[in-house]
Amino acid sequence: MKTSKKKIWIGCGILCVLSVLLSSWYAVAYNNSRLVVPMDFKDYVFDIKDLR
Repeated sequence: MKTSKKKIWIGCGILCVLSVLLSSWYAVAYNNSRLVVPMDFKDYVFDIKDLR
């Protein structure tokens, strides 16, 4: 694999990891942890906030 392609793949991997970390932080800080908190689906009740 060429060095330039390797750099591109590494950059894409870093971007993916940063995206996951940023979305997790946002969910915890501003969205009542709706994305990252485990939930029990048999007791789950749909809320309109889930669509935002």
